[in-house]
Amino acid sequence: MSAGGARGELDELVSFMASSNSSLASEAMKIFTGLTGTESGLQTIANHRNTCLPVFVVALFKAILQDSSDLSSRTALAALVNISQEQTMAMKLCELRVVERCMEALHGAARGEEDADVRVGERGRLLAMALQNLTTIDEGCRNFSGELAELHIARLAEWLVAPVRRPKKEKPEGYDIEKEMERLRLGIGLETGENDDDDVPDARGPLAHVLTNITKTDAHEGRRALMANGGAALLRLLPLMGRGGGNVEMRRGIAGAMRNCMRAAAMEYAEQNAKEADVGKVVEQKESPAPHALPCIRACANTLAEALTGPLSGSGTEHDDVVRERVAGALLLLTEVEEEDVRAALWQKNVPELLKKGYELEEHPAVCDAMERIAESLMAAGGIERKTNVEDVEVECSVKPFFAL
Repeated sequence: MSAGGARGELDELVSFMASSNSSLASEAMKIFTGLTGTESGLQTIANHRNTCLPVFVVALFKAILQDSSDLSSRTALAALVNISQEQTMAMKLCELRVVERCMEALHGAARGEEDADVRVGERGRLLAMALQNLTTIDEGCRNFSGELAELHIARLAEWLVAPVRRPKKEKPEGYDIEKEMERLRLGIGLETGENDDDDVPDARGPLAHVLTNITKTDAHEGRRALMANGGAALLRLLPLMGRGGGNVEMRRGIAGAMRNCMRAAAMEYAEQNAKEADVGKVVEQKESPAPHALPCIRACANTLAEALTGPLSGSGTEHDDVVRERVAGALLLLTEVEEEDVRAALWQKNVPELLKKGYELEEHPAVCDAMERIAESLMAAGGIERKTNVEDVEVECSVKPFFAL
């Protein structure tokens, strides 16, 4: 088909999405979502993003507001997740304020529904996945800066920390002996510990990765907002890095954000020392260190030392290699802040001994390397040059392969 023919069909499809006929608009959205599930369809939409996406965004949030069955909005959100993986379209979506509108949709999703939980269900997870994709680019991260930065961070922290309310199940009117026998045979709800809620989509994993993304560079102010007010938001998140704190996807995101914040503190400490010594920059940096990082670290030193050691040693040792590697990197960067309060907290919490025990059982090379460098840092005399080279956690994209109907 010629480019002009594809453009004409796409224009017609977009006009149907904008139709006041809800059935026609819903069917058009299904077809549009199907297009976003293929490379060729996605490229066609990308080529005409300036005309397609404004109409799509209006139809998307209209579906979210009006869809009582949840089906139409989930269809539209699947398209949003697919589209947000392509950089040029992600930039256009940010221009259309989709990040801000997704945050508002998450915030208002449960209003008027007593038993609803914004983080449970496919719609909430898709909104969170779209946010995760959009915050892989600078334009998306900028939505978490400025006057609303602390509000958005506070909301993210609340969504991650608050206990999840699973949807209530309707009790069957009768007793189905065949179904009960099948459940007993499979062990569902008995010795396996499994239950029907295990398959309920959960938005907390993608939301935690949003934290990783928006704290990657100080230019986005995500670090500053997370570490503001004595690290109030950061302190709420620290317990979630333990194995009992949530699913592994969520722990990975939070651990990544912690490592980024610790890097900000290490950078600020290095610059502070350089200014005091009047020797210029210690290392060439691409960004300025985060303001207020050191006051936060000083205020939270004891809690940080304990929280960052727990996943690496003892009964609470984290099973996931990615989480342990990020936590070890965060702890290494914390040891680079050679202030008396921070060093005292590390020794008071018995970090060297605990890491020694964890090191004896550790098998992951990157974690072992970080532990060795932490030991060097803690035991070395002041003034000895050490290398850290712990980089920011890379931004993470949420959905591959594409959603397809």
